[in-house]
Amino acid sequence: MPIDSAAALGKIQRLGSYIDHYEQRERLLRSGLGANVDKRAEYAVMTGCNPLFSLTAVRSFIDLLHYFNGNYTFLAKEVCCGRPIAEGMFYKEPASASERLKYDDFIRESLLRNVIQAKELGAGTIINVCPGCDMTWHLYGKNLGIDIIYYTEFLLGVFKNGRLEKEVDFYEGCHKLHKLSPESLNRATTAAKELLSRISGLGGHEVSSERCCRIVPEEIFADCQTDTLVTPSQCCYSILMTARQRGSPKVKFLAEVLLEALQNK
Repeated sequence: MPIDSAAALGKIQRLGSYIDHYEQRERLLRSGLGANVDKRAEYAVMTGCNPLFSLTAVRSFIDLLHYFNGNYTFLAKEVCCGRPIAEGMFYKEPASASERLKYDDFIRESLLRNVIQAKELGAGTIINVCPGCDMTWHLYGKNLGIDIIYYTEFLLGVFKNGRLEKEVDFYEGCHKLHKLSPESLNRATTAAKELLSRISGLGGHEVSSERCCRIVPEEIFADCQTDTLVTPSQCCYSILMTARQRGSPKVKFLAEVLLEALQNK
């Protein structure tokens, strides 16, 4: 289809790019990662609105969905869950009750926009890959008429066993420091550890999650006893990958390790 120069000029002036964030994200999911996007499915997967480079962590989860024939889709127009607003209110109370209500209503409306899209595609369950999003969905989305699970909980139902002769360090992620939704965080961490326990031959050491990867990544790396650091947190994975220095342990997303274990069965 021919490009309209006037329309292209307007987009570049407005966005700084001919391709907006949604278009970049959709192209990466469809072409780069080979994912189903806006397809009829049982599960709608939420990636969160983190920078596009953080979607690389999702590739291994997509591969697992294909391995287990998961009936899933991503949303091309996924709306931010509102976690930054919720986190801001957690640390600093709004000036008034009406301001708090405005924020709460906006977050629920954002989640509802995703729920409407998911239901139009036939989905009955939201799968969150981002732990921050999962916290927000459990705080604000329980009454929106759709089931909500974290990706590790989904994998518990399909990943039965694997084998990997390897020692790794495990960093659950620092989201529990924010204490926004302890219940959802506890479920997520328990599921991740259970998945790793199903891999025969895998051993290792747990790195304390009382340190934030954004603030002291070097301390997290220094606490590692192996050459590989595994985390189930998409956010922490992306931050630690960026923070790596020469000699730092390799950083792997949990789903990557599960894939390796399946390939070595």
